Amino acid sequence: MERGIRRATVADAEAVSAFFTSVYEVQHGPGSPLALEMLARTVDVLFPEGPNAPFVWVYENDECVIHGAAAIREPQPERHAELIAIQVYDTVQGKGIASTLLTRARECAAKSGATGLFTTVEAEDHRARGFLRREGFEHFSDADGAMAAGASLVTYVRSW
Repeated sequence: MERGIRRATVADAEAVSAFFTSVYEVQHGPGSPLALEMLARTVDVLFPEGPNAPFVWVYENDECVIHGAAAIREPQPERHAELIAIQVYDTVQGKGIASTLLTRARECAAKSGATGLFTTVEAEDHRARGFLRREGFEHFSDADGAMAAGASLVTYVRSW
């Protein structure tokens, strides 16, 4: 499956946004506020102008349609890099794509001198939490967050 994974560029911003919008519409319903603001959020967060843009990878199927994406914030030497996004369509879950995307993120962070990765997910997202544990992440902390009104967030860390 690795042959379909590549580093994304600014030219991919609209396609990556469409992918995340589709995922959020499946999870939260068409027209949900989070899905409607996904284009702006994707461009602002994953493809900002300037030297500190995150590293973004995508998985494309044989028709060159994005079916998965992962991103990390520019790692800081001697610190943990932030895994800001990792998602695949349900149709490709269980095929190792998310694990391979995560491996790319880990390799990039390590090359940049980071000592690990951290990420924050909603406490109710049991699938994401299970994936992170299977990938060697450990529960670090719980907090109330601003991701969604009143959402409880959980932070996971993987050090090396």
